[in-house]
Amino acid sequence: MEKKKDRRMCRALSWILLALLVLIIVPIGALMFVISGLWSAADRALLRFNK
Repeated sequence: MEKKKDRRMCRALSWILLALLVLIIVPIGALMFVISGLWSAADRALLRFNK
């Protein structure tokens, strides 16, 4: 009986860790996407000014 409980606990813990990883990685990816967009927009604006 105890083994089944331990296994369930481990599985729940792994799911929680996976969810935490997703919650950390997704905002970082979104932030990098936004920074990349701003960077390319600034690059285009600077190219326009330099002409």
